[in-house]
Amino acid sequence: MFKSGLEFYVLMTMLMKPIKILIVKFRHIGDVLLSTPLIENLKYHYPVSVIDYALNDDCQSVVAYSPLISNIIPYYRNVKKKNFFSRLIAELQFIWQIRRKRYDMVINLTEGDRGAIIALCSGATIKLGISLRNPVLKLMNIYTNSLKNLPILHAIERDLLFLRLLGKEVVYKRVSIFWLQQHEDKINQILEHHRVCDFVLVHPVARWQFKCWDDQHVAELIDYLIFEKSMQVVVTASSDPSELTKIQNILSYCRSNPINLSGFISLNELSYLAKKAIFFLGVDTAPMHIAAAVNTPVIALFGHSMQVFWGPWDNDLFYSTYTTANKTCNMGKHCVIQHGHGVISREGQSAISSSIMKITTVEVKEKINNLICSNYR
Repeated sequence: MFKSGLEFYVLMTMLMKPIKILIVKFRHIGDVLLSTPLIENLKYHYPVSVIDYALNDDCQSVVAYSPLISNIIPYYRNVKKKNFFSRLIAELQFIWQIRRKRYDMVINLTEGDRGAIIALCSGATIKLGISLRNPVLKLMNIYTNSLKNLPILHAIERDLLFLRLLGKEVVYKRVSIFWLQQHEDKINQILEHHRVCDFVLVHPVARWQFKCWDDQHVAELIDYLIFEKSMQVVVTASSDPSELTKIQNILSYCRSNPINLSGFISLNELSYLAKKAIFFLGVDTAPMHIAAAVNTPVIALFGHSMQVFWGPWDNDLFYSTYTTANKTCNMGKHCVIQHGHGVISREGQSAISSSIMKITTVEVKEKINNLICSNYR
C-alpha cells in the first residue's frame, strides 16, 4: 500500500517517464555546496530522474561538473540594477524558462519570495518548500507540502528534511564538488613551478569582513608553519579587490614568503588544490566547506557564525557533533575554534566580530600541533 497520494504519483511518473526535478537555492556558494547531499539522496531514491538546479549565477561552478545535475539555470543578479520594466521582462523570461521545462517536482530550499514564486509558476505537481512568511504568498497555498517550525540543525541536515516530506530516508550525508582534468593540470603545474609537495592551505578572508581574523595574527601563524613546523604554505583568496587588499596587508606582516595564489585560481581549481593540502586553515567561508568536502582536515576560526549550522562537515560521519553552540569543538577530523557569539562593530571601513578577535594564536597553534601529531602517528 502507498503511504500517500504523493508517493503514488511519484511512482506512476517514474514508470511512465523520467521524473523531472528542479532544486532552487538562491543563496551563496557555501549554501549551494551544502545542498549536494540532498541531490545525491534524490538520485538514489529516483534513479530514473533528471535533476536541474536554479541558483545565483556566481554559484554555478559549485555544481557545474556534477554527474548528478543535468542542467543549471542561473539567475543573473545584475538584473536588479535594471530599470523596472527591463527587470520585469527579465524576471518573467527567467520564470518562463523554468515553466516550459515542465518539471514534475520543485524543491525550494530557501524562504525567499523568488523561489516560492518560481515554484508557483512552474506548473509542477509536487512543490516543496519552507513555510512562507510573506502573508500574500502564504495565502496562495503554493506548496503541496512544506517544512514548518524548523529545528536547530546543521545546514546539510536541514536541506535533507525535504526527504521526509517525500517519505524517503536519508541514505547519504556527504558533501561533494567536482572539477575537470584541466583544473588539475593547472594546479599541478603551479605546484611544480614553486617546487611544492606537502603544504598547508591558508584562506584567511571572506566575502564579509566580520568573518575575518586579525591580519597580524594570521601572519604570525603563517610564519609559525613555515619557520617552526617546516611546512610550505599556500595562501588563497578570491579576486574581490577587498579580499586581495587584505591578503596584501597580511603578507606585509609576514617574515616568511608563502606562495600567494590569491585571485589567480578558479573555485574548481581551488577544490583540487584543497584536496592536495595537508590541512586547511581559515575562516567560515565557502573554501572552508570545499576543503571539508574533499576530505582535507580543517581548522576553522569562527566569530559571529554558529558552527551548529555552518561548521565544516566530516564526510566520514553521519551525524553532526556540533552540539554546543558558539564554543570550540570538533566534528571528526575538523575543528572549529570559537568564543561565544559576540557582536559586530565597525572600525573605520571594516566590520569586526568581537568573538573572533578573542581567538589567540596560542590556541590555534595548539590545534595545529594536535592535527600534525595525529596525521604523523
